[in-house]
Amino acid sequence: MSRSGVVKKSLKYLLYLLLSVALVLLLLLAYVLHTESGSRLAIKQVIGLTDIDLSYDSINGNLSDGLVIKNLRYQDQAVDIKVNNISYQSDWSWFNLHLELDDFNLDGVSITTKTVAENKPQSPAFSGIKLPITTDLKILRVNQLTFKSGSDSAAVENTLEYVELSSLIEAQAAVINRLLVEAPAFGVSATGSLDYSTGLSYLLELDWQAQSEGQSVRAKGPIQGDLSAVNVQQVVNLTSEQLTGQFTLQGEVKEMLKTPDFDFQLSASKTHLTVNQQTFQLNGLQADFKGLIEDYSLSLQSELSQQQLSQINLPSSQFEIKAKGNSQQLTTQLAQITTPEGTIDLQAKLDWQDQFKISSLLLFSDLNPQQLLQD
Repeated sequence: MSRSGVVKKSLKYLLYLLLSVALVLLLLLAYVLHTESGSRLAIKQVIGLTDIDLSYDSINGNLSDGLVIKNLRYQDQAVDIKVNNISYQSDWSWFNLHLELDDFNLDGVSITTKTVAENKPQSPAFSGIKLPITTDLKILRVNQLTFKSGSDSAAVENTLEYVELSSLIEAQAAVINRLLVEAPAFGVSATGSLDYSTGLSYLLELDWQAQSEGQSVRAKGPIQGDLSAVNVQQVVNLTSEQLTGQFTLQGEVKEMLKTPDFDFQLSASKTHLTVNQQTFQLNGLQADFKGLIEDYSLSLQSELSQQQLSQINLPSSQFEIKAKGNSQQLTTQLAQITTPEGTIDLQAKLDWQDQFKISSLLLFSDLNPQQLLQD
């Protein structure tokens, strides 16, 4: 046989070998994705290779069409995650690298954070990610999501009754079509976008509401930020037994991963304040909150409309408050009411470290309290 004939025959056998290998891989892939036993085997192998502490009681279904997983648990040094039941339906488009997930349910989710040493090495900053596939998440439902932190004797627990998410997750960004969170006396709905190409920035149109005995709050507006800062612009409607009005809240929080630094402004054209069954109208309310939680400044100013209070004739007046505080107390530097007849100064200190306490001193300047009494 000539040399060229040997080469041709060798290439033919090599081609047969490559085709055989490709066929075996396709059959293996089909076995892994479309059969229950193959999906179980693949999941066990991945868990073994990654050396993570992940366990479950049972798995039914397959990776291609959907799985049902019972009592999933993941643990590491910082967190313990338990999920009673996971189920979803999926549809893969391999040539387009597209995954469609529908009817994704997580039931009985518990996330417990553990106490870890503070001198652990700092994690590197998030610098972005590029996902290999596009995922169309039609609907994700989480029933009973519980967060726990602290030791068993002093654990803090918070529960969200229901979370729902619909999103298109692409390689470097995601569109949030719907986010819904329901908790006792609290609810949030949002739409927006998330960009994780170089960092983690987001823009959400947020609508939230909270209720407790005798009062309710509802706010709506955009929230924009990233891992280090957030900017807020919200219209807040407050209804309570003491205070009622519509407020505009705007500002930002910086250094969120270190020591958060706040800078917020609150304004309202007309507000009603009720004290001892008497209602006051506040016009042009302006308030500022700046600084750290352990060292902040608070300022507030407004105009008080003329009121008739039983035997007291209270004229129109301006009041202004400036105060400094921390997480345990608030002390006024200036608390003054200015009327045409004179001024009233209030020196006060609020302390809530052990129990709520108020200490105050009222001073009159060029003002005879008798002037406020009706003839």
